[in-house]
Amino acid sequence: MVDGQSPEAQPESGITDIIVTAQRRTESIQNSSLSLAVVDAKQLATAGVTQPEGLSRLVPNLQVGSFAYARIYLRGVGDNTANGFAQSAVAFNVDGVHVARSTQYGGSFYDVARIEVLKGPQGTLYGRNASAGVINVITNAPTQKFEGYLSANVGNYNFYQLQGALNVPITDTLAGRVAFNVVERDGYLQDGYDDESQRSGRLRLLWEPSSAVSLGLKADVTHTGGKGQSGVVFPTPAGADPWMAASGDLVRQYQIATGSPRVPSDGFVDNTYVGVSAELNAKLGFADLTVVPAYRWQDFAFYASPAGNLNFREADKVYQTSLEVRLARNTSNYNIVLGGFYFREVTYADSRIDQGARAGALAGNSSIFTSYRAPTKALAVFADGRLSLTDRLRVLAGIRYTDEKRGLFGVTTTFSTIASVPTCPPTIALFDPAYRFCLQGRADNEVKNNAVTWRGGVEFDLAPRSMAYARVDRGFKSGGVFSGAAPGNDYAPEFLTSYVAGVRNRFLDNKLQVNLEGFYWDYQDYQFTFVNFDTRGVSALVTRNVGAARIYGGNVDVVWQPQRSDTFTFNVEYLNARFKSFTYTTSLASDPARECPSLGVVGSVNAPGRGPVNLYGFSCAGAALPRAPEWTLRGGWTHEFELSSGATFITDIDAQYSSSYKLDLTKVAFLTQSPYALLNAQLTYRSPDRQVTVTAWMRNITNRAVYNDARRYGSTNFAGGDIRPPRTFGASLKYSF
Repeated sequence: MVDGQSPEAQPESGITDIIVTAQRRTESIQNSSLSLAVVDAKQLATAGVTQPEGLSRLVPNLQVGSFAYARIYLRGVGDNTANGFAQSAVAFNVDGVHVARSTQYGGSFYDVARIEVLKGPQGTLYGRNASAGVINVITNAPTQKFEGYLSANVGNYNFYQLQGALNVPITDTLAGRVAFNVVERDGYLQDGYDDESQRSGRLRLLWEPSSAVSLGLKADVTHTGGKGQSGVVFPTPAGADPWMAASGDLVRQYQIATGSPRVPSDGFVDNTYVGVSAELNAKLGFADLTVVPAYRWQDFAFYASPAGNLNFREADKVYQTSLEVRLARNTSNYNIVLGGFYFREVTYADSRIDQGARAGALAGNSSIFTSYRAPTKALAVFADGRLSLTDRLRVLAGIRYTDEKRGLFGVTTTFSTIASVPTCPPTIALFDPAYRFCLQGRADNEVKNNAVTWRGGVEFDLAPRSMAYARVDRGFKSGGVFSGAAPGNDYAPEFLTSYVAGVRNRFLDNKLQVNLEGFYWDYQDYQFTFVNFDTRGVSALVTRNVGAARIYGGNVDVVWQPQRSDTFTFNVEYLNARFKSFTYTTSLASDPARECPSLGVVGSVNAPGRGPVNLYGFSCAGAALPRAPEWTLRGGWTHEFELSSGATFITDIDAQYSSSYKLDLTKVAFLTQSPYALLNAQLTYRSPDRQVTVTAWMRNITNRAVYNDARRYGSTNFAGGDIRPPRTFGASLKYSF
């Protein structure tokens, strides 16, 4: 079955079942033992989600930050790398196609049927780089019905959004659907940063010549522009606006102490990406065949600053090819999937990072220049199944073997004072041979990874509407190469093993749903990216395997629908995430702001122009993982007032609470987000024929400043923070036909 065409279950009364396809079969979420959160089209519209960051407001313990690249963390597990070939520990898929570059995530959030967020390692059906989880975006597929919609949304910060879709039955066997999305918004920061400018379009065709064969074709294109993301001073200085100008004088005074370059006032994003894919489904009698070939291309450039002591300028060209083939057989007694996956990607990138002096490193304002080709090739085979031993007891099992190569070839890099490299242009000349000529130091390297990942579990029906389950899952994120000098610029895979037990229940004649789950995650070979010396003794964004962590907790998910017009939702999650070991090095001999005990001198490196520089170790064992609040709560109430005319008024109120959490991996005491609560509300009028809806909305009503992460200014007690949106409000009009 083509994604986006899943039928909705029709219970006799009460809560409507949510249908998912996360396990490559159609099932109710109440019959699935996956740790799964589902966000439907209505929730996306209510929350005003136009970028991945918006999912942070809807899924507990999902943290999404942005600085040119989306950085996704799930229960404290993610990726903090800031370069063009970073790998997210949360795999991102759109209509069954893996999207490797996080710079391409934002163009997917329109004309969406639902989003499935799988929590925990997915080592079988998704495998590669899904050590923390998976986000599946399922867009609306074509149907044999003439229909469509057009919506306009306006708000403060000169926000406007135009979105629409048209579904057309072309012949009795062929249907098409076209959708578009236009978003414009001024920046939340006073100098125009943190803005949004996006143009997206998507075409889907579905040919069904018989009940046994279907062929779907899809093409999408997105362009994002504007100034892009930047940061603000964290903590906010007394009397200052949290959304202050990133390039203004107030930010500048905190940068001067480290000789940092000023945040550019002329930052920009210029990103175009295109994707084409197909999905063939054929019933072969003995099994159902699915074939999904896809190709993606990206041309990306940006110039911005996180408002710390770094300015980034980069341009990437990315070419991605993938193919997945599956055979599935589903009966009343068993479900089985066999498949293979091929992935190839090549990234070409030039970049320059200007940074201020770092204590113990080179003096003066310095720059890191890189130019590289980064290829990746992965092959995998997998098998997954569920077998009914009795009419109430089922067992689950799955296994996947992955073989992968990642590398950096033809790459050069240098770190030096700008004045000492007169042959390098003062501003980056991207993809210019003359630019590469001035660089020094080879970084050629290739790593090979292979891994066996798996899952196993049991499901038991306690009653017709109650199911208990227990699972063990193992996933991994592959190793790779960072853009420092070879040898020694590679790192190993990281692995996560998850132990989960839970129960899903429906009570009170299908009016009350209560799902409970507990989990324990064993996290090994933690990949950590930070500025440090490479083997030449020069500064680079270094990635190392620095330790291990354990993460445990539980959640309660409640839906109560006492009557058709009222729906109450409540979710609470407890999380305890601590490092069992975490040791890293720095050239800073002492730093009273650091919480991690010092190990003293653990080595030295010859830095150009300075000679031997001591390296000091720090041990963060026992420290909390960043972006992992101990408590998160979310609740909501929806009420429908039906008028005598048949029209309806709908009120939606929701609130989110988070306890405090660390913002950075280097364990500096002040880099902590304090507890916060967010409140959102909207009122919708729906016409009697349900064709017209008018909505007034407000988000972050109390104008609470919340930060996704922060990057410290040298050794000062201030940082550049990635801040979430302030209070926003507006209205929308939608016409459906």
